Amino acid sequence: MANVSDIREHLAQLLSGRLSLDDFEGWFVPYSWNIHKHGDEQSQQFAYAIERSLSLFDDDCDELRQKLTELLGTFASGTNEVGHPLQLRTG
Repeated sequence: MANVSDIREHLAQLLSGRLSLDDFEGWFVPYSWNIHKHGDEQSQQFAYAIERSLSLFDDDCDELRQKLTELLGTFASGTNEVGHPLQLRTG
């Protein structure tokens, strides 16, 4: 099952330079594929936010890294991209 912890770990490796963007995407794309079927709501929100950020940039750049850094902080604090608490579905 997909989880926020795995995503955060790989994203942190990317942002620290231990993982290239290509290597991150090589892990992330299959990991997040069908996340709506095998991930909890927070994992889905995190993956979708990363996908949106990656789609805005053609290559690795400072702006992409800044956005991903913000997402890493956001999903550590339990808030969404605009600072609202993450809403988890129940039932």
